Amino acid sequence: YGWSMGAQQAYHWAAAFPDQVDRIIAICGSAKTSVHNKVFLQGLLAVLEAAPEYLGGGQFSAEPINTKRAFARIYAGWALSQDYYRAGLHLSVEKDLENFLNNQWDKRWALRRAANLYAQALCWLAADISNTPSIKAISQEHFKRSRQKYYSCRARPTSILGWPITKPNSSIFDMPCCALRSGLAKLNRFDRCYCRPGF
Repeated sequence: YGWSMGAQQAYHWAAAFPDQVDRIIAICGSAKTSVHNKVFLQGLLAVLEAAPEYLGGGQFSAEPINTKRAFARIYAGWALSQDYYRAGLHLSVEKDLENFLNNQWDKRWALRRAANLYAQALCWLAADISNTPSIKAISQEHFKRSRQKYYSCRARPTSILGWPITKPNSSIFDMPCCALRSGLAKLNRFDRCYCRPGF
């Protein structure tokens, strides 16, 4: 099981170790980072690089407090869809937008180290299971014969900007044993692969 970057890792493990992974469930993730997603990530990297504390190479002289706040607020606009905000779902957890941004985003992102955020964004940016030497050697015929069952789950329309329910996850279609699902209700029990989200 993996969500976001964890889904990317789940795809990678399943492709790299097909005899050791029985099944995966990849939620709101991709086997290859899309161009649209790369635009988002380049924006986050640019924000971190603009910090006065940025030394280069993903290193910082001190934690860039104001920069991480900007990072969090940019992310809040990308991580949740326009429909999420239009429906007022942010008000289900906070009394107004400012409290939502401050309590649900600013404070949480303040706990993360800027150097880690930078490294994670670079990993996410480069994610592409087809570009891994050990995976390139695995043929499509091997995938077809394999016993794995891969499930890719998209978010509800109100959830994630980059993963609307109407958008197919085209990166899974090269994996013949992968099925696209809009929810987890029909999935069988899974217990072999658990990946934590990146951000």
